[in-house]
Amino acid sequence: MKMLIYPWLLLASVFFSSGKVYASCSGGDETLPQAEASIPLDAPFLSPIDELVVRDTIKTITCENLPADITDVSVGIKAYGIFSGNSFKNRKIFKLGNSGLGYTVRGSHNVRENRKYVTDKDEMSGLNTRKIYSEKVQANGFANLSLALKFDFYKIGPINPGDYTSQLLGAIVIVPNSGGKTQEFKYTASKITVKVRSCSINDSNIQVPLDTITQMQLPKVGSTAVEKAFDIPLNCDARIKVNMLLQAGSQGVYDAQKGIIKLNPDTNAASGVGIQILDGKKVTPIPLGKKIKYTETTTEGPVSIPLKARYYRYGNVKAGIANATATFTMSYE
Repeated sequence: MKMLIYPWLLLASVFFSSGKVYASCSGGDETLPQAEASIPLDAPFLSPIDELVVRDTIKTITCENLPADITDVSVGIKAYGIFSGNSFKNRKIFKLGNSGLGYTVRGSHNVRENRKYVTDKDEMSGLNTRKIYSEKVQANGFANLSLALKFDFYKIGPINPGDYTSQLLGAIVIVPNSGGKTQEFKYTASKITVKVRSCSINDSNIQVPLDTITQMQLPKVGSTAVEKAFDIPLNCDARIKVNMLLQAGSQGVYDAQKGIIKLNPDTNAASGVGIQILDGKKVTPIPLGKKIKYTETTTEGPVSIPLKARYYRYGNVKAGIANATATFTMSYE
């Protein structure tokens, strides 16, 4: 028996592919820590919310393997969110949900240098962007970039308390020249809690009984009689400015600057006499129709506004009933 042995050549196929190294910039997105703000109920429009100044620390971004035709990289900022239609010093303000607050976006290189905001001008790579500075690319295709992003908040409408979560606020934008790929490093607010600071009044209908007097107690025009102390009792949050506005009822005013209101035109009403309202501490008249700052609270708790009322003669006196109505409007900043 003949055995045949055939030599076989076994070929192992080996495939080689050319490796490509892609240019990229690394720095990562950021989720901002939780923040809380307590806003005075009547804070003025566009008043800054200092409690919500978010971020102003340098972020380092490293770009590697940039092609030789990319010689420099522009670094800028971008605002996300809905433009509120409002601006502060030409800085566009974007809505924080329906909170009644808005924010501006600012970028700065080396923190104190080249501080710029997103405005309606100086677009960099699309709407709501702005260039901050440029960096030359090294011969090895490397660029080391840095930028600080900051969000300043303002009141832009009626405050709607609540938690506002996962809102994308802005981004650092990297734009290489020569048509290189644009990259963004985004900043998202994890949760911003909005509260309202105000006061509540313990008794909204305050009766001030003045004693009965005779004409002899008001001998001439300008005479006063029977001062009666009373208080407006409030319960207030901490860190709030309490303002007061005094207005006469429908019976009208005799002398606004001297705080004198007329008597109600009741049947058998007295005449020639009004009621004067005074500051209980200073014993000075409270002007009518003018908002005045009364106090500023430091802690939460009761606040008492001391006042006084008295008769004031301004004309020929006719005996009768002396009733009057005044309205105190409190506002809080």
